[in-house]
Amino acid sequence: QANLPYKAFPTADGVVERAYNLGWDHVPVCRMLEQRFGIPCRLSNDANCAALAETVAGAAVGCRNMVLVTLGTGVGVGIVSDGKLLEGVGGTGAEAGHAILVLDGEPCTCGRKGCWEAYASATALIRQGKRAALAHPESLLARCGDALTAKDVFDAADSGDETAQAVLAQYYIYVAAGVTDLGNILGPEMVLIGGGISRQGERLLSPVRDYVAANCFGGHDRLPPVIEAARLGNEAGIIGAAAL
Repeated sequence: QANLPYKAFPTADGVVERAYNLGWDHVPVCRMLEQRFGIPCRLSNDANCAALAETVAGAAVGCRNMVLVTLGTGVGVGIVSDGKLLEGVGGTGAEAGHAILVLDGEPCTCGRKGCWEAYASATALIRQGKRAALAHPESLLARCGDALTAKDVFDAADSGDETAQAVLAQYYIYVAAGVTDLGNILGPEMVLIGGGISRQGERLLSPVRDYVAANCFGGHDRLPPVIEAARLGNEAGIIGAAAL
């Protein structure tokens, strides 16, 4: 890696160059763990490991080309191509959550504007719900105040709140537009949706499937990828790390 014109984040030698949420700077994680435990160590991020896990023991067993999208605090993506993780140089690839969905749109924590993550994460849904509550004080969403959660939006919609239902209808489109892009770019057999939002099951998956089928490149002449919920939950990263 010394001859590269830039510094990757997690390098091939097991060093984390940067981990912003942890405050890490050039931490030799693999060497530290190997010295402590006396066994080989490999380094990858959580979304990559979760994607691999789903092909080994989850919803995508036997699938050699798949994408996992996790909808949580952010939007994480893991890609398995021809049976192998597609990680990019130094593990910096597959960050589809930071592809632009809306030019000059919502600010993202990465410093850009309009990222998919800024529209399709659970954090984004909370922001969308709070804005709708301010615009519609009669809505059930307004009763939650600053404590509003993504689940509150779904609960309000279940109670017949039209404002919450409109927020979710638009949110499903944001999620589905990014999934459509991944399908067009990668042509996977399967796209799995994970993260906390995936607990909504078919109420999320069904509109996403409909949008992808109607908007993927090739239209009715092409079979869209199978879209299902991930199965392994919080264990996915652990199982995938072991599978490395």
